[in-house]
Amino acid sequence: MIAETQPENSPQHLLQKWIDDLPYQLLLLEKVHLPEDFSLDYGPKSLAALEARLLEHDDSVQESEQRTEFVESAMAYLGEVLLGVAGGAWGWNTRPVDGLPGQPAVCPDPDLELSPVAPMLLISYALRIRTGTAFAEETERLRQAVTARQQVIPGWEPVKEHTPHVDPRLPLPEDPVLTAWLAERNEALSGWGEDAFAGAWRRNFHPDTLDWLEAAVRQRFATVEEFDAGGTSRSCRVPAGIWAR
Repeated sequence: MIAETQPENSPQHLLQKWIDDLPYQLLLLEKVHLPEDFSLDYGPKSLAALEARLLEHDDSVQESEQRTEFVESAMAYLGEVLLGVAGGAWGWNTRPVDGLPGQPAVCPDPDLELSPVAPMLLISYALRIRTGTAFAEETERLRQAVTARQQVIPGWEPVKEHTPHVDPRLPLPEDPVLTAWLAERNEALSGWGEDAFAGAWRRNFHPDTLDWLEAAVRQRFATVEEFDAGGTSRSCRVPAGIWAR
């Protein structure tokens, strides 16, 4: 949660805002910008496929807003993978860039004595040299630093600071009814949006779209009775017992 006592453009506020937004950025990357068969396993090997996708996207997409959205979500995933290799935590580089008051950076485990890595700069470098190997080379550089440390201190491992709502915790018990319902709704989501909102469905999962969704619902249903009547269809029905769990 962003500390209210920090000025909006302070490094602490901007860093916390970035960390709070990370789960959304990763969801956006998975659900909107990458094909369904792309595996977000947070392993270094997945970065080669991500870099290739960025190169393809850079060639084919002209809309600056869509390109920026993809790069920001890729920054989140790239940074988390690098942190998985070298440990450490997210930090904030205060040097202004492209009119912005700094940018997020990956700060490797302090024991490695490495400089922070800014994912946005690494992506810009990859798009400039276009070899498809920029991410792999950076990963290998961090891995070599970890290996060198382990040769000095056998058994040493880099420590990654927990990223809220991104790093896994102990799994919760699975509810088979809820799991089946969620899978059904996910499969039918696109069709539901097309039917319910006449093709104006904006599926990018950002909290900012909730105001738009509320306006669309109010426009479609003039009264509570109309909403209740619409909710009796199978597409809107929630399995009995979920709300009580």
